[in-house]
This record gives sequence, structure tokens and C-alpha cells, in this order.
Amino acid sequence: MDNQINNKPTDLGLAHLARADPTYELPGYYELSASSKAALGNYAMKEFSWENNGFIWLILSDAMRNLLISNTHDICKLMYLSCTMDYDGKIVKSGKSNDTATKRDIESVLGIKETARKQFVKTMIDLCCINQRDSGLYVGEHLFRRGTLPNRLISEVQKSGGRIFRTYASSIGELYWKKNSKGDSSALRYLVAMVPYIHSKYNILCFNPDETNPERILPMNFSDFCDQIGYDRTHVSRMSRIVAKTAINDKKRAELSIIRCKPKEFGIKKSCIFVNPRIFFAGNYDSLLIIQQIFAKYGGILSDTEKAE
Repeated sequence: MDNQINNKPTDLGLAHLARADPTYELPGYYELSASSKAALGNYAMKEFSWENNGFIWLILSDAMRNLLISNTHDICKLMYLSCTMDYDGKIVKSGKSNDTATKRDIESVLGIKETARKQFVKTMIDLCCINQRDSGLYVGEHLFRRGTLPNRLISEVQKSGGRIFRTYASSIGELYWKKNSKGDSSALRYLVAMVPYIHSKYNILCFNPDETNPERILPMNFSDFCDQIGYDRTHVSRMSRIVAKTAINDKKRAELSIIRCKPKEFGIKKSCIFVNPRIFFAGNYDSLLIIQQIFAKYGGILSDTEKAE
């Protein structure tokens, strides 16, 4: 599994080839030897990380699954805070500052009032999602991590049936601040709840996220997803409308958070919901290329006219 790289790659001689751009394939990429593909793919993933302001690791273990079921609102806040944590998991005032964030600082970081902040911090400490030590607040390393993952941890997560996702900071930040009139980051909340059902390679919302044969993937629609998370089906149109119309990467090239299509590339007969890999992604560069090309082909990248609308 690739390690996190938050700094811009220095090998700029490959930059024109290695950008994860959905509008073209890397020239000659699929004709390269396995070792050359791996090297170029690793470089391209670092470039993709840099484009998206780095990432944190989301550890999809039983503990995270339970939190996603019972406390999605607070996990969204914790995920946003985790994007500012340092390599030891300490929450800092911002991603550009190493100053320790106090409990009161969290109010301004999250944009919440004192009463909400007190309840959030208490809940997170009680659930061991946040630990308090050395006058600082630390994110539980069993949930989110920054930097290199120990091989022991990767092995333990995989043996227990868990998975590990890259969670990209710029998209999480954008989605967190896209709040409704009640101050709820509803699009992010729905997307976070999708994580256990996102395919490990192709980012399809499905019943069997570890299936290796694309033709055997069993896609979920929004009604299926509602059933899985215990959400009232009568509100499914509201959920689908919010998520389907929410864009990310606004300042560069707006892309939809999800797209719905029937991709001929996979031989799947049902329509699929693809989650944008700029938000959550567990695959490698080969699968990233495929997903981005699907977003480009099926309307996932918005034109300037569509952005204006």
C-alpha cells in the first residue's frame, strides 16, 4: 500500500505523464513492464495526493463501522478535524499550523458554538475517538492516521475483514462547509455512510465491495443503500438529489461527488453509483485511471455552464 505524500513530488520530469487526468491515458502506460508501471503508478498517486491537498487514512474496522451506523454527524466532524492533525495524530489549529488546538479552538475550526463543541468533544472522548494527553487532543489512531502505515496494522485490518481508504483533505473540507440551512453537512454525511459499501477497486456503491471480478459486482441503488443504513426510504429522493448535485474541486475543475451510469467497460447490466475517488479511494493507479475516465465519459466533470447553473 502506498504511503502518504503531502509534499509536491520532486521528479517533475514525469509530471506531464503522471497527472491523474481523466481526459487522457498515460502514453504507453499499458505497454510498460510491470516494474515500470508500478514506479510510474506510485508517482502518479503521489501527484494525485498533492493535487488534492494530501490525504489521511480511514481505517474501516468494526469500530469505524459501528460509529458510521450510530454517529455519522460526529464522525464527519472528526474526519474534518483529522485532516488538520499532525503525524502523531494531534489536532492542530489548521493544516498549515503546528499550534496545538485547544478544546475552545475546535469551535472555530469546526464552525460550531460552545455548547455543540462541549457535547462533541465529550462524546468523542467517551467513545475513545479522541484522546486527551500532554495538554493536547489526539485522534484515535484506530480510526484515522496520517503518514506511513505499519505493515502490522495493514495485516491486522485485512485479516479482520476491514479495509483502508485514502480520504482526501481538499474534498472533505469542501464537503464539510457545504452546509444546509440547518448547518448540517448533509452531503458529506451521506457520503461518509457509503464508505463500507464502496468497492475496494472501482468505487462502485455495492453489496460485495471485495469482489474481484467486475462482472460479479452487485451494485446498490439509493433505495438499497437506505435499507442498509436504516434510512427512511420515503426520503430517498431527497438523499439522492443532495448527493448527486454536490460538486467538489470547485476552484480547479468541478466534478460531481457521484455519478450514476451503466458502464459498458465492466459488463455490469445494472446502473451503478460511482463515488468520486477524490473523496474516498482504496485502489491503485490502474483503477484510478478507469474511474476517472468513467467520470469524464459519463458526465462527472462539469463544464463552466453547468457550474454556473
